Amino acid sequence: MSSLMDAYEAKYGATQWILLSSTRPFNGTGKSDRHSSRDTSAERSAAEQVVLERGGSVLHLAGLWGDQRQPRNWVSRFASADKIRGKLLTRQLHLIHGKDVARAIVAVHNKFKRGERWIVTDGGCYDWIQLFLTWGSPEQIDIARHLAQEDAACYDVLGDGTLEDIVKRGDVQPRLDSDDFWATFGVHATEFLQIN
Repeated sequence: MSSLMDAYEAKYGATQWILLSSTRPFNGTGKSDRHSSRDTSAERSAAEQVVLERGGSVLHLAGLWGDQRQPRNWVSRFASADKIRGKLLTRQLHLIHGKDVARAIVAVHNKFKRGERWIVTDGGCYDWIQLFLTWGSPEQIDIARHLAQEDAACYDVLGDGTLEDIVKRGDVQPRLDSDDFWATFGVHATEFLQIN
């Protein structure tokens, strides 16, 4: 990363570096904000550190969606019982639309904060169970229903009731907090996933 930055700045002069990264390293328990600890073993971590040390900003983007990248198309990737079980145990899906990412980049450029790390989501979270119920195959839904009632870990997390009851309770809480980003830069997300 340093070589790229050096070469660019040698030719064009100093700039405001903005690196787009992922929220995946924020995988601790509880809610994470931009100051929370991260898994620094991720491949991107070294590049992020270089950008921060050189006064750039890192934007940790939640699941990027829009145009051809539609969450309804992601559901089919979780067809096995193990993958569905993982989504039942960690129900949150955090998203950010491509249009909001573009607005976020412009906002950071216009009100640049040197050496800062930010989490960028649409401010809420979506429930994987609701996605399975809406866009999943009958087989996926059957597997999810079976796991919710028969798998001890899933039952402990989800409790009693049908999958529909579990979604209706609305007890999915965001694990990523991007409020600091939106408040600092004076913009807000405008695109939200419609699940129906």
